[in-house]
Amino acid sequence: MCAVPLGGGALLVGAVPDMAQLESELIAQALGPSAKIVEALIDDIQNDRLAVGEPLPTERDLSDRFSVSRPAARQALLVLALKGFATISAERRPRASKPSMEGLIHQATASASDLLNSLESLAYLEQVRLLLELSVVRLVAGNATNAQVFRLYDDLMRGQAAIDDSDTFREADIAFHRTLVGILGNPILEALHQAFLGEMFRRRTPYMSTPENRKQTFQEHTAIFEAVKRGDAEGAAVVMERHLNRSYRAFREMATAVEPSS
Repeated sequence: MCAVPLGGGALLVGAVPDMAQLESELIAQALGPSAKIVEALIDDIQNDRLAVGEPLPTERDLSDRFSVSRPAARQALLVLALKGFATISAERRPRASKPSMEGLIHQATASASDLLNSLESLAYLEQVRLLLELSVVRLVAGNATNAQVFRLYDDLMRGQAAIDDSDTFREADIAFHRTLVGILGNPILEALHQAFLGEMFRRRTPYMSTPENRKQTFQEHTAIFEAVKRGDAEGAAVVMERHLNRSYRAFREMATAVEPSS
C-alpha cells in the first residue's frame, strides 16, 4: 500500500501502481491504432516468426491486416525502428531487427549529445572517463596477450607518425584508448567508451590539439604502453591519471574562461 498526496493535503491510499504497465498503457494511448501493429510485430520478431533481416509487411499489408489507415501503419514502422526492432532505409523495405546493446548505447549517446553542449558538461564526462580508464588500465597491465600488446604498440606508432597532423593524430589517440579498453573483451564497455569518447573528441577545440599537447600526449601514451607491457598496473594507472587529468583541467579552464561575468 502507498499514500499518494493530492491537492489540499489529502492523501489517496492504495496499492503501489505497476509503473511498467502504466507506461505501456500510456504509450498505447498515444499511438492509438498503431499500438496493436507494434505489439504484434515485436511479438513476431521476438519469437522468430519474422527473422532478423527479413522484410517487414508493407504499409498496405499492415493496413489491411489490422484495419487501420496507411499513416497508422507507417507510424507503427517508425516506432519499431525507434525501439530497435526495424531498420529503415530509403533504398529498400523496412527489415526486421532486434535491439542490441550497441544500438541502445548509440541512441543514448545521440540523446546525451544535446546535453553535452557546454565545456563544463564535457569536463564532467572527462572525469567519468578518468574513473573508467583507470580501472581498465589496472586490469589490462599484466593480463594483455602478446598480440594485444603488439596492437597497442601499432596504435602508439601511428600517433608518433602523425604527431605533426592534428586530425590524423586525433584518430591515433582514439585508437590507442579504444585498444586498451578492447583488451578486456567486454562489448558493453567497448560500446560505451566508443560512443562517448568519439563525442568528446568531436567537441575538442584547436587549443587542445597544439603541437606541444600532441607531443606530451604521445609521451604519456608511451609511458602507459611500457607499463602495460611490463605488467606494472599501478605505474600504468599513475600515468593514465596524469594523462586524463590534464584533459579534464583543460575543459575546466576553458569552461571557467567563457563563464559570463557577474
